[in-house]
Amino acid sequence: MIEKSTIARQGIYNIENELYAYELLYRKNNKQNQCRNSESSDYEDTLDLIHNFKQIGKLKILQESIGFFNVNYRFLNSKKYLELPKNSILELMDFDINEIELREIIESVKKDGFRIALDDLLYEHLNNDLIEVSDIVKIDYIDNTFSEIEEMVKKLKPTGVVFLAEKIESLEMYNHAVELGFELFQGYYFSRPEILINQDSII
Repeated sequence: MIEKSTIARQGIYNIENELYAYELLYRKNNKQNQCRNSESSDYEDTLDLIHNFKQIGKLKILQESIGFFNVNYRFLNSKKYLELPKNSILELMDFDINEIELREIIESVKKDGFRIALDDLLYEHLNNDLIEVSDIVKIDYIDNTFSEIEEMVKKLKPTGVVFLAEKIESLEMYNHAVELGFELFQGYYFSRPEILINQDSII
């Protein structure tokens, strides 16, 4: 049986609970929850996602919303992000490696008109130098404690980054994030990933 490649999207919401953006997620089939296992596969998955995105079209997938695309060092270095809409947000995975080179690449990406988000920010990343050249930090509400998140927000506020609370799964998590001044929200509390297309058709 041949498995079909699929794309899913998950909504990202603002403080008014209005849809702000969609994170686009590549799946090798519609039952897969994760597809990351190496830098090489991350790169190939992103290329496949962009191929399907271009084939189906921005309006059918994003409507008027912004797209968040998962990327890695290799993808940014390849300049293939230039094939995406200029208002796209490039969500960087594995940003705790090659910091000096990554910083230079991020600065180049931003000069090209794109924004950078750091994915799955943990307490251990608090002193990462890439934060100050990024636009958005996605702070993980599952793998950080409330007290760790409070300390992270307090320290990072002066950098001017936009705080996105990810993996929000309860009203308690949401209220905590609102009180801390988070501007964007994502997680099962709002919506689950929605399968949009496979390689043959729109679902």
